[in-house]
Amino acid sequence: MIRALFRVVVALATLAAPCAASGQSRLDQPVTGGQACDRRCLLQVLFEYTEALTDNNVSRLAVSSGLRVTNNGSVTTLGKGDVWGPARRLPYRQTFVDPVTGAAVFYGVVTT
Repeated sequence: MIRALFRVVVALATLAAPCAASGQSRLDQPVTGGQACDRRCLLQVLFEYTEALTDNNVSRLAVSSGLRVTNNGSVTTLGKGDVWGPARRLPYRQTFVDPVTGAAVFYGVVTT
C-alpha cells in the first residue's frame, strides 16, 4: 500500500478569538471587554485543530459562523479536502504564534 504524503499549511487567523485559557471557548465571540488570545491560548487553538485533523472529527472545533475554508485554492467545507480522512498522523509539525496580532500558523506533514 502506498502511503499518501501531503504538505499542509494551515493558517488560523484568530484576531477575534477570545482566550480559551480565560474560560471563553468559542472562537466566534468578539473580544470586547475580554482578554485577547495570548500565546498559550493560540497554541491551544492549534492543538485542538490538529487533534481534529488526526481524529477526522470537526465537531469539537469552535469556529466562527463566517469561517472560510479553502483546499488548494478552492473553497470547501471544514473537514473536507486532501488532509482529512481516517488514520491521519502528523509526524512533523511546527507552529508559529503571534499574540500581538492574534495570528497562528501551523506547518506540518500529514500522512495516512
